[in-house]
Amino acid sequence: MTRSASIARNTLWNIAGTALPLVVAIFAIPVLIRGLGTERFGVLMLAWAIMGHFALFDFGLGLATNKFVSEYIERRALAELPRLVWASLTAHAVLGLAGGLLLALMTPWLTEGFFSIQRDLLPEVRTAFYLLALSVPMVVVTASLRGMLEGMRRFDLVNYIRVPAGIVNYVAPVIVILYTQDLVAVIGAILAARAISLIAHALVSFSQLPVRPGPYTFVPAVLRPLVGFGGWVTVSNLVSPLIVFVDRFAIGALVSMSAVAYYATPYEAVTKLWIFSASLLAALFPVLSALSVVPGGEIRVLHSRAMRYLLVTVAPIVGLLLVFAEELLAVWISAEFARESAPATRWLALGVLINVLAQIPYTVLQGMGHAALVARIQLVLLPFYAGAIWLLIVTFGVTGAAIAWAARAAVELVLLCAAAERRMPAAGTARTGSLLRHAPVASVILLLLWTCGTMLAGVPVLKLAAAASLLALLVAWEWAVVLDAADRRFVEGAARRARELVGR
Repeated sequence: MTRSASIARNTLWNIAGTALPLVVAIFAIPVLIRGLGTERFGVLMLAWAIMGHFALFDFGLGLATNKFVSEYIERRALAELPRLVWASLTAHAVLGLAGGLLLALMTPWLTEGFFSIQRDLLPEVRTAFYLLALSVPMVVVTASLRGMLEGMRRFDLVNYIRVPAGIVNYVAPVIVILYTQDLVAVIGAILAARAISLIAHALVSFSQLPVRPGPYTFVPAVLRPLVGFGGWVTVSNLVSPLIVFVDRFAIGALVSMSAVAYYATPYEAVTKLWIFSASLLAALFPVLSALSVVPGGEIRVLHSRAMRYLLVTVAPIVGLLLVFAEELLAVWISAEFARESAPATRWLALGVLINVLAQIPYTVLQGMGHAALVARIQLVLLPFYAGAIWLLIVTFGVTGAAIAWAARAAVELVLLCAAAERRMPAAGTARTGSLLRHAPVASVILLLLWTCGTMLAGVPVLKLAAAASLLALLVAWEWAVVLDAADRRFVEGAARRARELVGR
């Protein structure tokens, strides 16, 4: 199988693994909001965020495991693999225990001092947070095992586990609320599902290693290259959760936990568009790591092509959200929820489009070994973002948080693209700057779609006609200008193969 075919196949596996649980979430979240109420649901959203982002508490070692497993197999250094595996698992277990202890120690302050939580819910929320602390070691060790599978490029097996685990993440709370609203029971069910996922990852990962892992051994010297690569990735992994959490923490502290639900619900929905960038770039990272030691311009070509494909894929979806934010939220949740959340949803949708594109130079720089540069950019932006989000929440409420998030994404995109452009191999003709020249046209069309969604709200027929025309213009511009001839041939060939499969 060619490199391009392998990347495409693994990308499709990743999309399926993320999309199927998302479909379940679309139906489960409204049920959970009604069953738990906005206060308890706000706490559940924080719980999901903590579980998801404490996987980043591996301090970059999960990504390092992915990289070095891939390299060892490529170099056929199979005798070294068992020591690498045990070193990675040991480090992840220690870090996971430390993260769980930290969250447990912070729980009294978070529940009683930082968040605005109703007094009668405090005991329930406190216990739920302690359960979350127990989940942290499981989540972190699972990240190590997943890194092994991805380093072996077994994205099919990764997603065989991810799909049921992701579905249970939403279905288990729905089942629990049929009997009780107690957050302890809800979080406990999710915790049990995470434990089962950890066991499944361990069994599958060890069965797929090209050599038997043998008895446990820990060789500190093997850990050094992992730590060396993960050192600056660690900084990014610490900054990334802060970027995600600071908005929710600030809303919870300055407004209310109900306001967290009004912000976090559209955030969780809109950021599911990361399915496209995450699926592609997860499959691309091991390839980029290998190409970083090979002369030539293929990295530049892959970078440019990824930019084009993600822009063409995500921009029309964002356009739909800009036009129909109120209608979609009203159908999904309720009309009252839509009134509170629609303005923030539009800003978040725009920010996600920008962030999806920023993830490409981010991944390229890390794959080429420039994790330090990526981390420095994020560190510089973080204090400005924190100040902006606090000020904008005080001024504009929940919408202010979304404005700050989108603005930070835009600045990050520009800085990362400039850094990648200077450091990618000079060979080849693909240039990031040519994509930035498309920004004015894309911005104008998206602004018109936004205006259509807000100014024509009282004239549904005209709104629908204007939206259809603008979206058709956007797609036509992407096809004729953004994609090159090779891209168009690829899309046409994929569509033809899809029709043939359907015809059978």
